[in-house]
Amino acid sequence: MDKRNILSKSYIWRNKMNTIGDRIKELRKENKLTQQELGEKLGVHSNTISMYEKGNRKVSAEMANKLSEIFNVSVGYITKGEDNKKIKDNYTSLDESLLNDEKYLNLTLKNLLKDSTMVAFQDYKSWSVEDKKELLLILLDKK
Repeated sequence: MDKRNILSKSYIWRNKMNTIGDRIKELRKENKLTQQELGEKLGVHSNTISMYEKGNRKVSAEMANKLSEIFNVSVGYITKGEDNKKIKDNYTSLDESLLNDEKYLNLTLKNLLKDSTMVAFQDYKSWSVEDKKELLLILLDKK
């Protein structure tokens, strides 16, 4: 077998392991959780975890956010497989590709404003998506 063939097979193998399902399975195993245990933490059945890991079910933005909380990694690592599993630091990382997803905005703002004295922002759910994005960027010092 020549070098090109070996390198090609190695490249295919590495990219095959780069799906969202592969990352969920990897993180679950690293944290010594069964599919059932992870499902309980997420409030879903173990079959749902199996479907995520096999790529038979799409992972919603809300679920990606929950997974990032459980595993303490960025949403970007869960969704896009960013090169390094940046440890989240109380929602200081921002996945800009999800900024137009209202569920992501609501969940992230909920977590940022939890136990907050910023009472003026507690009614954010009734705000427009643009206003929510603006608030999120301000809270994360991105603006």
